[in-house]
Amino acid sequence: MTAIFVALMFIIVITVGLIVTKIREKKQIETAEPRPPQSYAVFSKDSILTPKGMYFAENHSWMQIEKDGNAKIGIDDFLNKVLGIFRVKKVTHTGQLIKRGEEIAEIEMSGKSLKIKSPIDGKVISVNKSVTENSTLIRQAPYEDGWIVNIEPLNLKENLLSLHIGEEVVSWMKNEISRFKDFLSALSPKMEAVGATLYDGGNICEGVLGLFDQESVQKFEKEFLKQE
Repeated sequence: MTAIFVALMFIIVITVGLIVTKIREKKQIETAEPRPPQSYAVFSKDSILTPKGMYFAENHSWMQIEKDGNAKIGIDDFLNKVLGIFRVKKVTHTGQLIKRGEEIAEIEMSGKSLKIKSPIDGKVISVNKSVTENSTLIRQAPYEDGWIVNIEPLNLKENLLSLHIGEEVVSWMKNEISRFKDFLSALSPKMEAVGATLYDGGNICEGVLGLFDQESVQKFEKEFLKQE
């Protein structure tokens, strides 16, 4: 009987110990500061898509002239990857006259927002309502189904002077990646959220901008989405 009693007590002690450990672990998880996942999709200067025949603006919008002379406009793959998961909150309406540098859409991610601006002057002919209903279209195909507005260009010859095309796009985009790394490094107090991948082979975490506050997002908008 003594041996059985000792065995039962041993089992009870072990069980209680496991329960206490689980409770402590749960409390640690609940009270800990939220941390980003340890595994990220990443991108680098070599993985940004820059299709030939398209024009790219300094504000990271792209433009493709269609056969009818109108121009489809969207956001480039750099901005696409920097934003990660987002939604198109609102888009300008059909018939509106837009000047180069004026807002054509607003994007929201993780409760923060930024404005997308037009690379050209023109009149809005149509709006891609599909991207407001399903913004993953931009994530999946930024230069195809992910276009945002279709514009009838005005002053196109003049506007083209400020846009990049061909081999010029590649060198410009590489420089933008370098600038963005410097931008992230300047936010050094918050670099823990970015993860070590920034320095591993030059990769950057997709959706990294969503890890920062609205002030940092506005700073990004001012530095990378301006139209000169």
